[in-house]
Amino acid sequence: ASSLERKLPQMKREDKAAGYTLAADIQLQLGKMEQGVAYLRQAIQLAPDRVEWRVRLVETLIAMHDWEAAEKELRLVELLQPDDRRISGLKTRISVGSGRGYESL
Repeated sequence: ASSLERKLPQMKREDKAAGYTLAADIQLQLGKMEQGVAYLRQAIQLAPDRVEWRVRLVETLIAMHDWEAAEKELRLVELLQPDDRRISGLKTRISVGSGRGYESL
């Protein structure tokens, strides 16, 4: 386990969530998409109102072609921040990538 992974259990909730996003970024840069998604989900579990992290998760799921999971997470982004200007573009990416029509989202 990395130094960060060993320290995470002793950190405060907010610091731990930020640590998970840092670990996610590292894993994603290394091409370890599933581990990156797992760390993002852990961060979101600790700080469910952090829209930015949810958007990052949606973008990662789109890159992995996990359309169903991306759509589910995007719905949560829309509930938390309905006026977020990224929503429309993410919906389009999901609908085009999945081969489904935009209206189905």
